[in-house]
Amino acid sequence: MDVKFSVQGTGACPLCLHRSDCRIIRKTARQLSRNVKEKHDEVMELVIYRCPEFEEGK
Repeated sequence: MDVKFSVQGTGACPLCLHRSDCRIIRKTARQLSRNVKEKHDEVMELVIYRCPEFEEGK
């Protein structure tokens, strides 16, 4: 399964200073790829609205 994190400005991730090197995104994507069986060419899109490590970009 292809895991995508939304970067459309609807959540915290697109605005976060850690967006390019986020351990939460890395670990989430790794866990999902290990535990979710792939069906066809499906894509899972995730939006993170609140994050304990969020630091707003300028």
